[in-house]
Amino acid sequence: MVLRHVWLLPVAAVGFTLISIFSGYAIGVTNGHLPVLLPFISNGGGKIPEASVFGEFLNLAAFFLMLTVYMRHRQITEYYVHRLNWKKTSWWRISLLFMLIGFVSAIGATVVANFRVTELKLVHGIGAIVTFLTMVIYGWGQVILGYALIPRLTPLLVNHLRLLIMILATACLVLHELAAIFKIFVPKGAGSPPAWNDFEMFKSDSPFFLNFIIASSAEWAMTLLMMLFLLTFVAEMRTGNARAPHWIWQHTDDENGGLSQWMDDHRRVKCIKLSYINEITTACCDVLTLYFTNCTSAPSRGFRLVLPLNGRHEILLSFSSKE
Repeated sequence: MVLRHVWLLPVAAVGFTLISIFSGYAIGVTNGHLPVLLPFISNGGGKIPEASVFGEFLNLAAFFLMLTVYMRHRQITEYYVHRLNWKKTSWWRISLLFMLIGFVSAIGATVVANFRVTELKLVHGIGAIVTFLTMVIYGWGQVILGYALIPRLTPLLVNHLRLLIMILATACLVLHELAAIFKIFVPKGAGSPPAWNDFEMFKSDSPFFLNFIIASSAEWAMTLLMMLFLLTFVAEMRTGNARAPHWIWQHTDDENGGLSQWMDDHRRVKCIKLSYINEITTACCDVLTLYFTNCTSAPSRGFRLVLPLNGRHEILLSFSSKE
């Protein structure tokens, strides 16, 4: 089965992420749970009912993010290994490493979705940091591979755009961590600031308001920039298709095992082995299905007549690699 429109994978990841964060925000504001002015994204998943919608769509986004990251690595592999006949050296291992980092980012997103900030602040906070940090690392990895691998899979203009996005996203990440963890924008004498994993919201007359608004603004900006980064994968993915994984039967040297044994056990059939025949000129039975199986380990070449209990006839041909 050919999977067309592979470019819809990053679109789905971005779409579900945006639905998650904006629906959580909108429902929270409507129910009076959130302020209108830039709450933390995590606050949109803090209370019921917005928490349920936030978590559901963020889990879907994490799933499609993992698929996108995997397909990106497979695309690089197909282009350089199978099309250009490159060997799988350090460049391939680096691509594999960044794919695994992308997987960690997706897993971190599921932690954010499933561990609410109002109940498990520490776990939620760790999940958020892991998600943001690994996503930025993954983005830089794709930029580096885009410039380093020549001939380029990625158009140069697209890679320039990705570089700009990653510079801005990294700046937002640094600003967010400085404000959220180190509280550098809290004035002296303001008292004890909230903990790093406390996503508390403050009013405009609070001495912690400036630090809060900078941290939340940087978080929103970084998230939207990384969504834009994922959308740039459409530039390469729209030019190709993917094939679904193939199931391959494993056959044993024992002729009483393998596929025939499986058919005996699960399809309730009787197998009758016929003697070797060079040519079949006529069909003497009502053949409904013809199976061709390459059994290179079989000791001889012959035919196996399969008689299902429901009365239909099938022929299973097994060939040896030796004449």
